[in-house]
Amino acid sequence: EQVVAFYKPVFDELKANIRSYLVADELAGIEEDIAALEKEAVPHEVANLVANMSTLFSALDIAQIAQLESKSVSLVAETYFKLGARIDLHWFLEQIGGQPVANHWQALARAAFREELDWQQRALTSAVLRSCTDSCESDAIIEQWVELNQGLLERWFHMLADFKTSQTHEFAKFSVALRELNLLILHCEGQK
Repeated sequence: EQVVAFYKPVFDELKANIRSYLVADELAGIEEDIAALEKEAVPHEVANLVANMSTLFSALDIAQIAQLESKSVSLVAETYFKLGARIDLHWFLEQIGGQPVANHWQALARAAFREELDWQQRALTSAVLRSCTDSCESDAIIEQWVELNQGLLERWFHMLADFKTSQTHEFAKFSVALRELNLLILHCEGQK
């Protein structure tokens, strides 16, 4: 009951205002998904909920960050989604999800990579929000954080460029890329 009381308001806030927190490309993708579902005679309200479900799943992370950093849900949500888009975490998640699996162990590895990336996005969002004092604006604090961490982010973007130039990926590549993100998090933790 306490868990529901903790997460439900955040979920409700996201459900009501999700469009204001996403970047234009991601919003367009959701609109396309809604249109495709409606074309198959799915009622608009159901299509809207289904198309937004994976985004709304982030309510759990956003609630934890808001409590940990003592920030508003709207600021945390906007920072979470815009940071994920800015440093291609959402694109990388799509690559993980699209990775074919040939056996049980590979399926477990893919699930572990997804969980690791969720944890890393949560940790990076907290790090970005820590640089914010009384009045904050997500775009400004993200850009400030990106500038401060340019060297490590260049290594991350270099790895992503390698992903973007090849059609198939080995599981080892995902592991190495996630390790790069972890080094970025450790660097941010050291800046406290």
